[in-house]
Amino acid sequence: MKSCYIIEEWQLFNINSNCTSFKSQKIFNQKQQVVAEEILFNMGQKSADEVLKSYKLFFSHPLYIDNLINATKNRAVEANLSRVFINIEHQTLCDQWSLAKFIELKKLLETFQCKLVIEITERMNCGCCDRLTEGLQRLKEAGILLALDDYNMNNEEQPFPLGIFDIIKIIKPQKSNINAVKEHLNSTKAIKNKEIIIENIETKEEIIYFTGNKIVPSKIFYQGYYLHKPEIIKHI
Repeated sequence: MKSCYIIEEWQLFNINSNCTSFKSQKIFNQKQQVVAEEILFNMGQKSADEVLKSYKLFFSHPLYIDNLINATKNRAVEANLSRVFINIEHQTLCDQWSLAKFIELKKLLETFQCKLVIEITERMNCGCCDRLTEGLQRLKEAGILLALDDYNMNNEEQPFPLGIFDIIKIIKPQKSNINAVKEHLNSTKAIKNKEIIIENIETKEEIIYFTGNKIVPSKIFYQGYYLHKPEIIKHI
C-alpha cells in the first residue's frame, strides 16, 4: 500500500463532459454477423498515451467512469444489443465504487437481455498487486464476463491468471506466424476453448484469410476498421 501507484500519482484535476465522448465499434462472428459492440473513448486526434501523459488517471476518474457507464447503458438499450464491451484500466480494479457501479450496470443491462463484458486494457501502471486480482475476481463473482485485451502470447508477462478470463482478444497475427499462434492458443490449457476475438481487421483479404483459417476450434470473432468504422455515440 505504501508504494501504491494511485496514492503516489493521484493529482486532483477537473474533466468535463466535453472530454468524455464515446464511440461504438461492432464485433462480428465467422459469418460476418454482428454479435456485440465495444464502447470506445472518442479521443479525436489524441491517442490514449497522449491523454495519459497529461492526466495519468484520466480513465479511472469518477466522472469518466460515470460517463462511460451512461454511454454504455444508452447505447445498449438504443441498439438493442445482446452483448456490450467496455474497457477499464488496471488501477480501476481496486476502486470499490467503480466496481459497485459496474455490477449495477450488469444487473441493469440484464433487464434488457444484454450481457456486459469488461475488457482489461493492456496498459500496466500498477505492477503486480493483490488488490487488482481481488477486484477482477469480484467482477467475476458478480457474473460479469471478462476479456483480456491485446494478449501477446507470453503467459509469463500476464499480471492476472489467464483462467479468469472468458474472452481473449489478440491483434491479428501475421500470416507467417499463424501456425505458431494456432499452436499456442490450442495448446495453452488456460486459453483452450475460450472465445477468441481477432482485432485490427483492416482489409477484405484479411477477413477472407482468417475466416478460412480458423485459429481455434472454439468460438472466434472479428473486429476492425474494415468490418466497421467506430461511430460516435450521440447521446450520453
